[in-house]
Amino acid sequence: MALLTYTLLRLGLVVAAGVVLYLLGVQSWLLVVLAVLMGAGLSYVLLDNQRQAAARTLERRMGGKPTRVERSVERYAEEEDAELEVLEQPGSADGNGTADAEDARPGREDDRAASP
Repeated sequence: MALLTYTLLRLGLVVAAGVVLYLLGVQSWLLVVLAVLMGAGLSYVLLDNQRQAAARTLERRMGGKPTRVERSVERYAEEEDAELEVLEQPGSADGNGTADAEDARPGREDDRAASP
């Protein structure tokens, strides 16, 4: 409900700004642009409590679930860890447990065999 309230109050501020600008003689597309900018600025200043309540509502609704970005970062970190484990295995290309990333690429052995 807080999200709906915040959204309706913001729309109300945009409409109110539009009415004031219209009464001042502003017309055409400039009326719409200025009304949106004024409404956004006014809502930032005047609706701080409602914005925070809406943010808390969204946070509760998410329920602590990781975002898409957080899931991607975690997946890439796991892939990188797996690659590092392969590189650190004994018997790797340089003999001391580490290898160049270039040597660990799939199909790299085929490249060496094909070259004269």
